[in-house]
Amino acid sequence: MARPLDPDLRRGALLDGAFALFAARGYHALSMRDLARELGLTTGALYHWFDGKPTLFTAMLERQVGRQVAEALAAVAPHAPEARMAALGAHVAAHADDLQNTLVVALDYHRAHPEGSAGLAGALAMYRDALAERVGLPPQNAGLVVSLVLGELLQRTLDPRHAGAVLADVLPVLAAVPLPTREGAA
Repeated sequence: MARPLDPDLRRGALLDGAFALFAARGYHALSMRDLARELGLTTGALYHWFDGKPTLFTAMLERQVGRQVAEALAAVAPHAPEARMAALGAHVAAHADDLQNTLVVALDYHRAHPEGSAGLAGALAMYRDALAERVGLPPQNAGLVVSLVLGELLQRTLDPRHAGAVLADVLPVLAAVPLPTREGAA
């Protein structure tokens, strides 16, 4: 007798499969029917897990970003505090394709659902918070680091010949820059 699959493992596998499909084809190109067929489910079974494509996408993005943050933190953890930003830059460079796919899929989703930007803002906050809380950057510097990485990924998306900054060299410098604080800013 076959053992039933762990529901959390099954849901995770569905989200991972959905990410691969969204990255390959784009958010607009896939319907729930297409997703179900490609994931080996009936449409009804897919709706059992997710009440629609936006819900599936939001869960998928949260899983992707959570995985990426966990991998980045694991990559920098063994390093002394002063070497963590260089390690992060090397990690980002090594995983640029995955990060770029996440950015492109998120932008495609945002085009279809501009009102759903709270989920995207939450994803960015996950990156910033991890840098501030777990790597020890001041919050403003953490935001700058995220902005620089996003800018590099976007340039790479728009111009595949873009050589880009050597993030392992740039991130430690950027992280150490003292930034003025604005009154009332969080």
